[in-house]
Amino acid sequence: MSDDDSEIEMTRPNLSIKEAAKAIDRSEKTVRRKTTDGTTFPNAHRNERGAWVIPVSDLIAAGYKLNAPATTYDDSETTQASRHTEAAEAIEDGHQDDDLVTKIEALETEAAEYRRRAEVAEAVADERGKALDDLRTALRMAQHQLTTGDDDQGETTGSTRPVRKGWSRFRRR
Repeated sequence: MSDDDSEIEMTRPNLSIKEAAKAIDRSEKTVRRKTTDGTTFPNAHRNERGAWVIPVSDLIAAGYKLNAPATTYDDSETTQASRHTEAAEAIEDGHQDDDLVTKIEALETEAAEYRRRAEVAEAVADERGKALDDLRTALRMAQHQLTTGDDDQGETTGSTRPVRKGWSRFRRR
């Protein structure tokens, strides 16, 4: 390592687990687990008060982007809608740009695909619900036959189990 590298390394701050978690947009529990395993952040150490300290260089070396916004599925539709609105406003303001038009078309296509997937998922859920209802009915019928002895195919004895007609001669007496 050259002198320039050591100067850069010394100027980078060390972060607490809470600060590191916030900087890389992960939970404190995740950062703590990765810190204590010793492989993800090899230069992490405890300070004089016993708290873990993680060098920023370890976070970067592990592939994390500091202070990068999180990408979640929950807000993706909201983000897409806001992008669509911004693009539409830009077009209305006379700033029609081929790039914006292309983005709008891509977003509309993506939204149509998500709508189609939702319709398919709802249809599958309905079919599975119907299948469950059929299974519940069959189970009730089977339980009723076992407990009452109402079996058109056989005789009943004093027990709750039906006795099949051709097997009566082998029954113990």
